Formats: sequence, C-alpha cells, structure tokens
Amino acid sequence: MIKSKPYKTLLLYILFTIYSSLSAQELIDSVSLTVGSSMDNEKIYKLGVQKNFNSILYENSSGYLSGFYDLSINRWNCDGDSVDAIAFSPVFTYSLNSPVLNTTPYLFFGVGAAYISPVETDKKDFSSHFQFEDRIGIGFKADSYELNIGYFHYSNGDIKEPNDGIDIIGLTYLYYL
Repeated sequence: MIKSKPYKTLLLYILFTIYSSLSAQELIDSVSLTVGSSMDNEKIYKLGVQKNFNSILYENSSGYLSGFYDLSINRWNCDGDSVDAIAFSPVFTYSLNSPVLNTTPYLFFGVGAAYISPVETDKKDFSSHFQFEDRIGIGFKADSYELNIGYFHYSNGDIKEPNDGIDIIGLTYLYYL
C-alpha cells in the first residue's frame, strides 16, 4: 500500500486557507461528492467544488447551454493500492426546458486535466502524472441540489506508453451553497 505524502496535506491546508479567506459565494457555488467504480471494480471517491459560468452560452426552444468549473480531489482504490488525483475541468451542461418530477434534466460533458500520484499500481501503469479527465453524463437539477450519473475516463492521451487509463461510472450528489 502506498502511503500519503506530505504535499497532499499541504495542498489541503492551502485550499482551506484560501476558502476561509473568501466568502463561499465568491469562490464556489456548490460542493459535490462522487462515488463510483471503475470497469475493473476499483472503488472511486471524488470530492469537488464548482463555480458556475454564470452565463448562458447558447439557447433554443428545447433548452440552454451553460456550465461550471470543477476542481476535485480524487481517490482511486486500485487492487490494494491507492491513486490520488487533483483534477480541474470546465464542464458544459445542456439543460432541458421540460421539467421531470419537479427537476430540470440535463446532459453534461467536459474535458480537463488531472495530476495523479503514483503513476503505477500492481496492475495499472498510467506512465505519467498528467492525465486528461473526460466526462459525459445525465443529471437532474432541483432547487438546492443535483444528482447525476456519469462516465469518466482518465488517460494521458498516449503522450507516454503504456497508457492503461481508467474508466469510471460515478454517481454524483451536488449541493448548492
């Protein structure tokens, strides 16, 4: 089992210091928790904060395109080893104008970047700390929260071989601040 490094504690301290020096509305609009599993049954946990674009990028009679920025810390439990990641992604959402059970259905997609450590476990070799974070999914927005299910793919885009990558299905609960 790979042990946690001091830089992770320092990073969390810095993030919480920045957060406490600003009001929540200036820095973030929501917090999220994702739990999931990889295609190899590896357990995945993801804690994130989001900041909305605060603008509609496109609108038609069916719905509108907007989005948010997502900053997250991740833990992947891979065959007894743990892989930690810090990720940042712009995420685009297309919200439909037709409510379903007092919620607004939406589709989401995004491509961002992640830093992972370590780059190798007993069964996977990611080859580089840098990884792309791709996501696509469907969700439902209520007054104070969202619930979505998504597919996430992390890989280095063949920048370096081997490029095992990881494919994840995750369920996310997002709470508006």
